[in-house]
Amino acid sequence: MSVQTEINRLSSAKTAIASAITAKGVSVPSTTKIDGMAALIESIPTGGLPSVITPGDTPVLWAEKGMGITAQGGGQDISVSMTISKSGTYRIKYWAIFTATAMSSSPKMELRKNNTAVTGGTITNGGQVARQCSLDMTLTAGDVLSLRGYGSAEYNYSTGATTIYYAIGGGLVACANV
Repeated sequence: MSVQTEINRLSSAKTAIASAITAKGVSVPSTTKIDGMAALIESIPTGGLPSVITPGDTPVLWAEKGMGITAQGGGQDISVSMTISKSGTYRIKYWAIFTATAMSSSPKMELRKNNTAVTGGTITNGGQVARQCSLDMTLTAGDVLSLRGYGSAEYNYSTGATTIYYAIGGGLVACANV
């Protein structure tokens, strides 16, 4: 093989490696020499969260749970929570499933960030159905997202029985562009 043939082969190989690295989400500056490709290959994300969190539709964190609401008009955390492990802007998808033993008042599910209601984050119900919602939220590592359900129940003092008007279940999914 001639020296020129080897130079052409190495140049083609460098172009192919740069294209493969770029396809994995890592930018390859045009001035990068072949001996600089190893560091770029090592920076390719493998599993886990992407290097920059932007809203998308790929689930990266999730939690779900169901619980009956038994306190008259009271709110109960339904033990659905997640702690954000990496700062960024996530697309938070959450849902509520409402079932009724009697129809009296409308239940709701509230999205909370660090135990404070999120503006625009309440799902209300007009019947026995599942509802879902999606919000893009900028979150910091350590933030805790949770769901709180509100509903109605009735305590019959003569029989000592509690009638649950609504049972509420729900779930949270944090999605990112990966």
